[in-house]
Amino acid sequence: MTFDKYSHRLEIQPQYNAWSQSVEFYILVLDHSGKPVGRVADLIVKDFETFASPSDPSFSLQPQKAQELADRLWQAGFQPAAANGSAGQLAAVNKHLEDMRTIAFSTLDIK
Repeated sequence: MTFDKYSHRLEIQPQYNAWSQSVEFYILVLDHSGKPVGRVADLIVKDFETFASPSDPSFSLQPQKAQELADRLWQAGFQPAAANGSAGQLAAVNKHLEDMRTIAFSTLDIK
């Protein structure tokens, strides 16, 4: 199959494999209607000398597609390390607010 960026689009689907304890990535080729018509099976490794610039990306995603990939990784059970800290910080703030309410209500004798 030949990929034509004007009539096809790529979709990256991550899936956690508990048996191998790895995240598997499926890169699907979709037609204009969104129907899968192929799958990227092999990635080709090239020496830097074959590129115009070693900084050429392996592939790129539009911001919306990058967000979809992040969302799919989240659904597969992965979240940014910073998100764990944020959740813990939010829980601490909520506990603090609860304590402040208890103090305020008891000090002001509010029921």
